[in-house]
Amino acid sequence: GLLLLGLLACTQVASPPPPGQTRPVAWGYVAWWVPQAWINAPLNRMERVLFFEIRMERDGSVRDMHGWPGAFPELRALVQQHRIPLDLTLTLHDLGDFNSLFRSAEAIARFLGVAERLASDPGVSGVQLDVEIYEHPDQNALVAFRRFTAELGDRLAAMKPPRVLSVFLPIGAEQQIYDRDSLRRVGFAVLQGFGSHWPGSPTSGPIAPLTGPWRMTWGKALTEAARLGLDKKRILMGYPLYGYQWSMRQRGLYAQTSGPGEVVTLAPQLQRPGNKPTDNVRDKIKQHGCGRDPYIASSFYEYQKPDGQWVTGWFEGPADLDRKHRFLMDQGVRGTAFFALGYDGYVLVDRFVGRNDRLAAGGPLDVGGNETCSGCGLGCGS
Repeated sequence: GLLLLGLLACTQVASPPPPGQTRPVAWGYVAWWVPQAWINAPLNRMERVLFFEIRMERDGSVRDMHGWPGAFPELRALVQQHRIPLDLTLTLHDLGDFNSLFRSAEAIARFLGVAERLASDPGVSGVQLDVEIYEHPDQNALVAFRRFTAELGDRLAAMKPPRVLSVFLPIGAEQQIYDRDSLRRVGFAVLQGFGSHWPGSPTSGPIAPLTGPWRMTWGKALTEAARLGLDKKRILMGYPLYGYQWSMRQRGLYAQTSGPGEVVTLAPQLQRPGNKPTDNVRDKIKQHGCGRDPYIASSFYEYQKPDGQWVTGWFEGPADLDRKHRFLMDQGVRGTAFFALGYDGYVLVDRFVGRNDRLAAGGPLDVGGNETCSGCGLGCGS
């Protein structure tokens, strides 16, 4: 069964890199709430870095800059030192705000002006629209949003030097907010490579599976991108450096949850004053072990509390990353965008760029590691 498959150790066998395949690039999101996440990140081996987030208001103005730019002089200096493009992520996640903003010509004009002003910073190379709407939007607002996206792409391209527009592309929504015409003005699209299960899911399950029956898988994301006319060299797969864990009604990897789940980062995190510490995968699996489903390329742990309550967690481990790195190469996809830098203690990000280094050097792509000491390859003294 799945449990038996997951508990199999996944020893890697050295293999030569496939001839003629390009290395998938790495992007990384720097989240404002992760203290100094960029300090130990391999920025010099990343193609692009994105500051997350500048939250937009329903009238087209900025709701919260989250300290940008004044609180991040070290980040700005580092990306300039390594000549890495830095983009600003503009977020809008509420359906009501979306409908209100894009039904108003005044709000749209204000949003365009804000985006241009932010992009005009000499240290900024582009803007990413992270508009995540999963319910049916107002259709007039939807038409206006698509026109807005195209116009913003044109305005950024006309700047000197030109700036790049990218978008975060939701997968599995009731109605796709982008269409072919609006995406023609977009430089890159980060596909939602995660979200098969979420804190409010009625059942537990993987976050970023390659395949499976869920509304979001990496395979379905690529199918949606093809439907929208996106060339594979313009798309990246979003990659979560976190997982979720749920309290369960009964034991099971795909069983009913008994309430909302919670985020678990892969590695312990420095906490901002006043923030509640979060659980982390590394500590959990040191206590309880872990397993992996190689078919979907995702890992899990489960354990029973002293009061009898079962807990199930799903996350992405090193063996899962290796499989997905191969998938990106096999599919000819540009690369992956990690969210958020620092959540993994750089175990997965370093592993990804390390595979690229070996590929460039013509050495073996898979060189093994600690996969033999646990089913998921994480937490064995790391």
